[in-house]
Amino acid sequence: MKTVKYAVIGGAIAAITLGVSGYSIAQSSSVGASKSDQVGITYRATLNGFTFPLEEYRLSDADQRKVNDAVDALTARCLQGFEISYSPSPRSDIADTHSRIYGVTDEAQAKSFGYRSPAVVQKVTPQAAVEAPQHAAVRTGAVRTYNSKAVPRGGCVGEAGRQIYRGQHAGLRGLADGLIFQASDQAQRDDRVRKAFADWSGCMKGKGFSYETPIDAMSGLAASNGAAGKGEKSVAVADVQCKKQNNVIGVWSSVEAGYQDKGISAHRSDLKTVQEDLQSLLANAERALAAEKSAR
Repeated sequence: MKTVKYAVIGGAIAAITLGVSGYSIAQSSSVGASKSDQVGITYRATLNGFTFPLEEYRLSDADQRKVNDAVDALTARCLQGFEISYSPSPRSDIADTHSRIYGVTDEAQAKSFGYRSPAVVQKVTPQAAVEAPQHAAVRTGAVRTYNSKAVPRGGCVGEAGRQIYRGQHAGLRGLADGLIFQASDQAQRDDRVRKAFADWSGCMKGKGFSYETPIDAMSGLAASNGAAGKGEKSVAVADVQCKKQNNVIGVWSSVEAGYQDKGISAHRSDLKTVQEDLQSLLANAERALAAEKSAR
């Protein structure tokens, strides 16, 4: 159950997930790595084919879509009981995130799209169906009754979620995300990664751009909507070239993976429970989808 969807760059999405889950892990106060803390560094131009250790403890994109589909199916079934038709809103496609954890790494894509994902730029998002306010109230639980019939706590979506997520250890739900965020923070403080960033920054200056880290370059330029401009594309191309020249991806990913391994060692028992929860969650989702298919 490997994932391809945490942290767009340097733990950004993991941080958001951590805040939602409520699982708290103290961040390391260590700024640099000691000589005894060195790990093997492999040259790596991209993250294609590379798997981070903690990916074993999170849902893959395909599995997450399965869970989402199951919740949607049960929500729709519940709403049918109130004689309400329901068409779920289109969900964001988060595939391609894994390859961009550290920003853009493909020079051809950088030339065409800058820091923006080709999947997002080229995708035409379908219009969501307009939902009547009173129907939304039943779906979300904003009302207690509808047409003299009791609405479940949290509405139909709450009822669906309880069915799919039953048996889960809620207190551990954010553990893997928390450890990912912690490892990301530790890696960015590590002397080996800082050295790679400094080399990258020097390379960028030689190309006429002044940024201290790849995060700085991506953060400012990819913030606006729409297609990338000529300036952004130029920076992105230089960024990719300097990453390759200084093995930024190889150093960064190797160091971060090392910190993830330490996190796994420190929480091995809880993470075993997390894996069991994921298996149970997927079994619940698959049963719900199978039942929905047979009921059609």
